[in-house]
Amino acid sequence: MRGRCFNTALWGVLSLMSACGFSSVSRVEVTQPTAGTGSAAANGAVAAHASHIHGRAISGSIPIVGARVDLYAAGGPSGRGSLLLAQGITDTQGAFEAEVICPQQWQSPGALVYVTATGGSAGGAGVSNTALELIAALGDCDELPNAFVVNELTTVAAAYALNAFIGPDGITASSPGIANAMATAALLADPTTGLGSSMLPSAAACSGAPLPNCEARQKLGALADALAACTRLGSEAESCAALLHSATAAGTVVSPRDTTQAALAIARSPGLVSVGGIYAVSTLTAAYGDELAAAPNDWTLALTFSGGGLSEPTGIALDAKGNVWIANFNSAVTELGPSGAAISPASGFTGGGIEESFGIAVDAAGDIWVCNEQSSGAVNRGLGSLTKLAPDGTLLSGPLSAGGINFPNAVLTDDAGNIWVSNYGNSTVTELSSAGVAVSSTGYAGGGLSFPVGLATDTLGDVWIANDGANKVSELSSGGAALSPIAGFGGGGLAVPQGIAIDQRNHVWITNYYANSVTELTDQGTPVSSDIGDLGGGLSAPGGIAIDGVGTVWVANYQGASITALQGASGEPLSPATGFSNAGLQQPFALAIDASGDVWVTNFGNDSVTEFIGVAAPVKTPSIGVPRSP
Repeated sequence: MRGRCFNTALWGVLSLMSACGFSSVSRVEVTQPTAGTGSAAANGAVAAHASHIHGRAISGSIPIVGARVDLYAAGGPSGRGSLLLAQGITDTQGAFEAEVICPQQWQSPGALVYVTATGGSAGGAGVSNTALELIAALGDCDELPNAFVVNELTTVAAAYALNAFIGPDGITASSPGIANAMATAALLADPTTGLGSSMLPSAAACSGAPLPNCEARQKLGALADALAACTRLGSEAESCAALLHSATAAGTVVSPRDTTQAALAIARSPGLVSVGGIYAVSTLTAAYGDELAAAPNDWTLALTFSGGGLSEPTGIALDAKGNVWIANFNSAVTELGPSGAAISPASGFTGGGIEESFGIAVDAAGDIWVCNEQSSGAVNRGLGSLTKLAPDGTLLSGPLSAGGINFPNAVLTDDAGNIWVSNYGNSTVTELSSAGVAVSSTGYAGGGLSFPVGLATDTLGDVWIANDGANKVSELSSGGAALSPIAGFGGGGLAVPQGIAIDQRNHVWITNYYANSVTELTDQGTPVSSDIGDLGGGLSAPGGIAIDGVGTVWVANYQGASITALQGASGEPLSPATGFSNAGLQQPFALAIDASGDVWVTNFGNDSVTEFIGVAAPVKTPSIGVPRSP
């Protein structure tokens, strides 16, 4: 067993509030920031207009009195940190108001604002609480609500959705990732009310047979209740100390010191913190009313979406805007927006030969490529086809069948813009130009190709293929020449390989459907893992696989109703023994990672897609070649 190793760059506890240099002025006499570090002038911002806003800092219904309030725009020009917009102090009702000046042409889609509340005391009794630090994501500065709330619910929502962007200089921007993350935070908690989002089922609806997103509502409420142990009682309270200790992930030296840090620590390591300890603290208060009947499997927060033609969804890919594209076995393509809303019609995008689709990819131009395992007898003798859609879902070309296409089930686009297709029916790989013209009339063979399924490309442009029929992996050059031996690369526990992905070191990761394992190979095809592969973390009939921006390996467990996370440097599991689970997962087929750090999973078994919020390191989309950070 390899030594336990955790990625501190992603999973370590970061100090948000103290590191950002937050300051305050009177609620009644609000001053605007002056030139200096973190100010509008220092960041080259030009004032556009002013908005008069009202807000409250509360814990449940209890006002937080004397809290320092700071409103910031996330991420300045040239990668600078947060921009201070306005300041205030809460009164005896937890209220504050301020004049916010939005910077003009500062970033696209606009300056994105968040608010923090630090110190003060719940109910106004006692000294200022050093463990009390809350946050709320408010959105575009030009569209700020007139009134809003910052409390434990908004803190949990912001910590999960935005944790990839929170660092020593506050929240830094990476468009569109941060804008989409702000919108995702609003899907959990509504900053205008401080309550759970209206897209979540009501508490009454969740009291009977659970609906798909009841788990998200109940976990959100439980985590907010756990934070209330600190916001209401302070760092000296036994329950607050228990929360901060329980939120310290295994292998982490420094414990969180306040509520925002605790929420961030849990969001970043939802399977490595003390799940039971956090749950126990959550039962001590009833600030938000939503209750879990028992400690959950893990502390991931996930939302499940349907509609837009989802019908036995299979492959998944994301475009540059964060829109989610899904191939459906039942002959349609679905497009969802970054917040899960259906963009495609109720029946999905159809036509152009779309039939029993498995694989899908988005190219650098934003066009969508879909491989269809079946076709009518009049098209390619019924041996399947390829379809190309425009970014708006309209048909560009198809059905395409040149280049030896024969029951295709996976497709990818490489850095050169070429399209690669695995042909299960004749054990070949097809290469097409970006215009859909076949590079080889019959496809490529050799190198151990045998019922090929998964495809991936490395930094050299070579194509790696998982072979369902031979327990081997093949490698082709960018020109289609076989680089692997005549029988392919073997060993490392390969057993009915399915998905394949390549990390930033050019190491190759393969899921083994029959062995409940994952195999890791070097760029030379040599096994890194043992003869039985990497085990643990909930692996159960694994299929889909993806790598995030720091090399963490994510796997969809088709029979396990879960996803698995593995440390890329060691193969050690970051997920629990049963994987990260969610009530919405049913026969999870494939997964993809977006520019906000969310993991999107297709559920073949219930015609839906599940979004695990903020669990991964962001990836530049569309993901072409080896994963890159945005």
